[in-house]
Amino acid sequence: MTASHAVARRVLALLAGYAIATPILAVPLIATGSVALAIATAGAAQGAAVIYTVAGNGEPGYAASAGSSTDAPLGQPDALAIDPAGGWYVANAASCTVQHVSSGGGLATVAGDGTCGNAGSGTATAISMSIPRSIAAGGSRLFVAEPDLCEVVSLSASGTIQTIAGNGTCGYSGDGGPATSAELDQPMGLAVTSTGNLFIADTGNCVVREVTASGTIQTVAGNGTCGYSGDGGPATSAELDSPEGLAVTSTGNLFIADTGNDRVRSVNLQPSAPAVTSLSPDAGPESGGTPVTVTGEGFTGATAVSFGGEQVPFTVVSDSEMLLATPADPQASSSGGGPSVTQVTVTTPDGTSSATAGSSFAYLAKGPYVPLTPARICDTRPGNPSGLSGEAAQCNGSGNAGEPLIGGSTLD
Repeated sequence: MTASHAVARRVLALLAGYAIATPILAVPLIATGSVALAIATAGAAQGAAVIYTVAGNGEPGYAASAGSSTDAPLGQPDALAIDPAGGWYVANAASCTVQHVSSGGGLATVAGDGTCGNAGSGTATAISMSIPRSIAAGGSRLFVAEPDLCEVVSLSASGTIQTIAGNGTCGYSGDGGPATSAELDQPMGLAVTSTGNLFIADTGNCVVREVTASGTIQTVAGNGTCGYSGDGGPATSAELDSPEGLAVTSTGNLFIADTGNDRVRSVNLQPSAPAVTSLSPDAGPESGGTPVTVTGEGFTGATAVSFGGEQVPFTVVSDSEMLLATPADPQASSSGGGPSVTQVTVTTPDGTSSATAGSSFAYLAKGPYVPLTPARICDTRPGNPSGLSGEAAQCNGSGNAGEPLIGGSTLD
């Protein structure tokens, strides 16, 4: 099975936008290692799966353009992307080109001259590209990953191509700076957001990186060590193993084909602030020192916990639980006021939790001092056998509780 077969099966969803009929996602797209692209659709009348060839004539080769995409030879179609403006793109590994199929079915080369080489910059159809392994379209640009050159290039609407990530040296460096000064290592997968941010599966470095619309690069998943770890924690502390495929949703979820781990991982790119749902116990003395279990969500990476504005030490048990001890009532200590109801807030890099009924802690006041009158034991037995003297010997039970005690004694 060639790489093109595998890629084609993964991208049926991308071709769902091709206006033939309703796509049946359960039926795999067929893209033979040589010559054709096909799409499975639902027949409107029968409701059965129907397949059509939409590009390629069954012969390997390269044609710069064709009036009908099904009349043109293709050379190992390896990646696909939907054009937001209409039609779709196909990357041909054998001819080192990217071609566009219009909504009317015409085919035209948009990048590469049909020979494989070092892309560089300039008019896109006049240069020799390296093998394009992944493509992604967003806004008015088409992005192409060239793993053999450790670079990602961008094709503009005007037909010029330029490097937008990677400096031509394979390695791992450059986070926080210009993407064109950074080192990549065999970038294999691409995904682009509606705002123009590009995600790159930096396969050889076992990380996923993001290039912002302003051109800055940063790592968003993986710590640079190939392996498997980190679920439930910060994405940049996790280990990935040769990630190759990417997809990003409009709601900010990034999906990663963690190829070497035989898994698909997900990263929430728009995390929410932590939330406190309950405290146990939710009340204690104003002097502080009450052990409290805080439950909620989003506690991983917590940087501070506050009782009415006063920060306290804490221990994160899990993303949904932490332990701490209450301080003295901040209101009583700062203003001399009485006991208060205080909000407990948790802060992480994603924000600070909001006040809710479940995040309230009530400080309890000490009651007023009431001296206790000690009870007297009166021996009321005849002859005072206990030998009590003074008041104890004279009490006769008058005004006492009248409850019998040991040996006939009563509680006064």
